[in-house]
Amino acid sequence: MASPELPYDTYRLRGIPSHFGLQDVQDLLSAEDKDALFATSLAPALLPHYKDTQIATITLKSKSSALRAANDTGYLQSNEDEPRIGIDNDFHGFTPLNNIIENEETVEVMIFGYPSQLFKSISEAGLLAYTNYFIQQLKNIRQPDSAAPARTRQRVLEEPVANLFERLSTTDPSASTKFICNSLPELHRNFLGRDTLLQKLRDLSSRSSIQPSVVILHGIGGGGKSQLARKYINLYQKDCHAVFWVNFRSHMKIKQGFSEAAESIKEDSGGDIGIDGVEYVKSWLEKCPSHWLLILDNVDDREAAASLVTTYLPTRGNGEIIITTRNRELSEIGCELDVPSLQHEDAAKLLLQTTGEGSRALPEALKISRLLGGHPLAIAQAGAYIKTIRIPMDGYIEFYRTERAELLNYKSPLRPEEEAAATTFEISFKTLRKGNQKAAMLLLLFSFLDRSITFEILRYAFERRSGSDDEHLKLPQWLLSTATTNGDWNERTLHEHTAALHNLSLIDKSSEIGGHPICSIHPVVQEWSHLRLSIDEQQHFASLAIQFIHRCSLSVQEDMTTDRSSAFVKHKPLLLHMDACVENSKRYLTNPRFLGGPASRRAALRFSHIFWYNGNWERAQMLQQRVLDTLSNEDSLFIEATLALCSTLRKRGKFDEATDLQGEAEPLVKTPPEQYRLLGEMADTFRDQNLLDDACTIREGILKLLRTNEGEDSLLTINAKGALAVIYYKIRRYEDALSLEDQVLEQRKRLCGNSHPDTITAMANLAGTYYGQGDYKRAEELERIVLDQRRDVLGDDHWDTIRAKGSLGATLRKLPKFDEAVSLLDETLRGKIARVGAGNPSSRRTYGLLHKAFCEMENDEAAEKLETSFGLAVLSS
Repeated sequence: MASPELPYDTYRLRGIPSHFGLQDVQDLLSAEDKDALFATSLAPALLPHYKDTQIATITLKSKSSALRAANDTGYLQSNEDEPRIGIDNDFHGFTPLNNIIENEETVEVMIFGYPSQLFKSISEAGLLAYTNYFIQQLKNIRQPDSAAPARTRQRVLEEPVANLFERLSTTDPSASTKFICNSLPELHRNFLGRDTLLQKLRDLSSRSSIQPSVVILHGIGGGGKSQLARKYINLYQKDCHAVFWVNFRSHMKIKQGFSEAAESIKEDSGGDIGIDGVEYVKSWLEKCPSHWLLILDNVDDREAAASLVTTYLPTRGNGEIIITTRNRELSEIGCELDVPSLQHEDAAKLLLQTTGEGSRALPEALKISRLLGGHPLAIAQAGAYIKTIRIPMDGYIEFYRTERAELLNYKSPLRPEEEAAATTFEISFKTLRKGNQKAAMLLLLFSFLDRSITFEILRYAFERRSGSDDEHLKLPQWLLSTATTNGDWNERTLHEHTAALHNLSLIDKSSEIGGHPICSIHPVVQEWSHLRLSIDEQQHFASLAIQFIHRCSLSVQEDMTTDRSSAFVKHKPLLLHMDACVENSKRYLTNPRFLGGPASRRAALRFSHIFWYNGNWERAQMLQQRVLDTLSNEDSLFIEATLALCSTLRKRGKFDEATDLQGEAEPLVKTPPEQYRLLGEMADTFRDQNLLDDACTIREGILKLLRTNEGEDSLLTINAKGALAVIYYKIRRYEDALSLEDQVLEQRKRLCGNSHPDTITAMANLAGTYYGQGDYKRAEELERIVLDQRRDVLGDDHWDTIRAKGSLGATLRKLPKFDEAVSLLDETLRGKIARVGAGNPSSRRTYGLLHKAFCEMENDEAAEKLETSFGLAVLSS
């Protein structure tokens, strides 16, 4: 039946309600209103499971005549956009069909929604045969006079009811009920999970005999799209007369798939196949009255995708089309369903099934799942490798760290048709590179950063800032052009390039944080991106990533002097990228290009500064030591690196090393700022060793110098007041401490604002002095504010937040509010041991406070449990 080619206006005539049964049909056939026969011929509507199904569509060539017909009959359902002609759901009557027909030159009628079985005595083919016969009578009516429709209707109505049901129960010889299919790929016997996706796919594949449903299964290469489609066939092929699978990986496979489908049809129905079978298959599907399913697999090639609609897709018929692709651009032709990686639990189960290991290996299986990001193909091939080579799962994990290339290129000997995981990504990358070389390069850079990259982080790197034009910070022109115009940030341009990566499933760009889009790269894609590069290319991109994140840190550096709250918020994602740079430096870079070497000393010091502020002193020390190892005493960075390392060693409790380094630096200090900082490090080292008189002497000298040279409101002077107040508190000079802390807090509020981290630090110091004086209520009030601010700005696991919990816990113990006190002290102890170890003096102090609290509560059981869990580690260190 020809499909209507109308640019507008489709009017629908509804059949009878779904609650009508067989007796109702017979009653209608004998009714005086013979127009009811039209509805009766559309018998599928009578089935209960076809509730509210639209049964017939009458397409009218003229909007005006359709409205006239509707007005004549009184059955008009309309809105401004789409008038409808039909009956209501309560079946008050039918639109007299002749009133519509006689006003039209052409009438097109299409039927859809046929069930697989009407009732036992009536076959689907028989039903269709009769319905098509009846509709053909209507289509033949083209005479302008009103008599022709009446004659045609009379001819139809002359058939007795018995003949109607006899016709309905007779199979049309041209319509076969035999199941037809071409060769289908194998469904993995270990297929599991995906129940939610399969249900979504079923819901999207709405059934209609006018136009096939089209669902696009989109996702990363090797992500399980084809297997999902194959599982769908297993579940629902019983509802289909025909199922055809065509692999679009190459022109040869496309031709082969359609040829096989055509041969299957010819065996059943005959006819001339033609050159490639495409038109033959399309035509058969469009005319086939029964339900069918067509799978077009791996539609990744852009040329094939571009011709998909015009060349390969049936445009009408009673069927479903499922397309698997990595190309999101195809979503325009159907409903899109994203196919993500497996949940780690499902991936671990798949691995255990593939290897034959028992549940005892579940922990290792989960580790491998996380290592491979739940990627279905990589998981399946890891299982095949473990089983074939006969290695334990923990052995695979170790092997993956050193032999990633071999494992990602591994193919199971039992599945020669299955591509290696690396191959699936290479296909997408080659497609990308043909259309957008810059986006391909951007992907390689992204692979050397953390797996989640926000547009905000990217903006930090691309924006012009003070120092960003220095030679060691200049980005290559190709990279600048992906996100800037004339040197200025251009988010639209970046969206275009990242969309190209997203469309081919090489990154995911479907989520955001704080209004900023996130580009997420799968861990297996990340590893493959590294492995496809030569050694020189790996070193190039590892160095470029360091340079890129160094530029990001400039934004944070500016905020540290103006808005430290904002700076700490920006630290969180930046730390992850710096970690990635450090690890890739270890993996790919050698002297002089490694992070901290001559080419990246400034980047290493900037990274160490941010690590230090976030309590990661081990990583800060490693970078600072690297830098110092490459410097001579005369180098301009030597003092900066030395003082930074002194501060880190002190934080880690390595006081002797810090003191020795300060002694080496003292004769080399030349400028007042360097002198103030060196003296401050010496004072803090004495303070942390409890040599408080020496610390106090140095701190008083520093404050005197700064008041004279910098002024009372200088940030250096304010910092010096706060540091001296801490010493006064420790030596119980509480009044002197309070005097300085009141000054500092008021200056911080005035210069920085109430919620600035430095203001919160001043508040914490003042609370500590109240505690020392025994004013626990006032201390509690301030410490609660401090803890809330620390959590909001720095996060729950930041060192300053951990200390704030301990301070409040100690104060609550004194009030006494034991339950909350021991909860906070326990969190503090665990946090400190995780950060600095059980033997650190700070950990010991918290252990002592918590133990005292349990004893004061007379909770001997809790005290003993604490001793068992931490006591030996703390006291023996």
